[in-house]
Amino acid sequence: MNKNSLDIIFMGSDVTSDQQAQIRSAIHAVIGEPDVAWDLNNCKLMQECRRKRPDGSWTTLE
Repeated sequence: MNKNSLDIIFMGSDVTSDQQAQIRSAIHAVIGEPDVAWDLNNCKLMQECRRKRPDGSWTTLE
């Protein structure tokens, strides 16, 4: 996944830049690697986040 794809995913969300960096690292650590890489890194991925809608309200994504 390239940087631009992740920027689109995080755009308008309440995910902090530190959280984004941690998620980026976890994703890059597991792509193309054995299953154990997922087991060691999936705890760094978010389970849900909030994203701002065009009308200014928030929605929760799981």
